[in-house]
Amino acid sequence: MLPIITALKTRLRDRRILHLMTQARALSERADYNQAYRFYRQAAELGCVRAICIMGMMFYHGQGVPKNESMAFLSMKFCAGKQDAEAQYFLGEFYRLGIGTKRDNKEALYWLQESAASGQRHESQLEAQYKLACMLLHGQGIEPNPEMALYWFTEAANDGYEPAKAFLTNCMPGYVSKDEKKNV
Repeated sequence: MLPIITALKTRLRDRRILHLMTQARALSERADYNQAYRFYRQAAELGCVRAICIMGMMFYHGQGVPKNESMAFLSMKFCAGKQDAEAQYFLGEFYRLGIGTKRDNKEALYWLQESAASGQRHESQLEAQYKLACMLLHGQGIEPNPEMALYWFTEAANDGYEPAKAFLTNCMPGYVSKDEKKNV
């Protein structure tokens, strides 16, 4: 009997989170960030990692809350530790640029690689692949590694990330994108 009650409670909590997130997104689309923050916070209190990540970005941009880069950083660090690939990308960027924390290229490299290799398809993953490739190429936080840089540039380009395609087209004579290969 106990597992059934636990399953029902979990299902109710998940439905509540879905409702709160839907409301928060609708309010965000109308730029009512104060109200959106309230709904994201309620979802976060129920354990929604995505809500915490979004709240972190709200702190970063000062949307619905005072701008607070330290809170943005802490939110991303928490969510990145919960395997949220988008938070891993932002945490890598925060370390790379020194947002809410001290600049640290080794940490940036680690978190960008976690996001890039996550397999979770999203725009941030492509940006993580590209920025990771740039760091590897230029030896930021690691010895320069042109072979690994080329691998990540190619991954991002093959998934349609235009800056990576442009880099490869301009710097690698004979490069043909995955899309162009299909058309031949």
